[in-house]
Amino acid sequence: MLAVIRTRYDGDSGYSIRNLKYMRQFAEEYPDFPFVQVPLAQITWYHHNSILPKVKDSALRAFYMTETAIQGWSRDVMMMQIDDGYYKKALPLPNNFAPTHFPPTDALSARCRRNRRMEL
Repeated sequence: MLAVIRTRYDGDSGYSIRNLKYMRQFAEEYPDFPFVQVPLAQITWYHHNSILPKVKDSALRAFYMTETAIQGWSRDVMMMQIDDGYYKKALPLPNNFAPTHFPPTDALSARCRRNRRMEL
């Protein structure tokens, strides 16, 4: 297969046995990936080669790829974040906000909205 590719794409580089294995693994891991264009296209091949063997869960991998694209992490920073369990730190913390907020239809919030409109 390598000989055919080198003949067909003469002058191009990057078709080593190792890279072809990475390409095959990449295609097997992302056959129907839901948002291929955004995070996959925004991180480098070097990032992909590093994350594929390290993170087996596809949802977790998608999280790290998205965060890498958003945060602009280098490959080394991305690997450090994976090792440190960044996804656990990025999860929302438990809180009691929902049960303690007053519904917007109560008298106090209506009065506050009225007063705010008058100030504007």
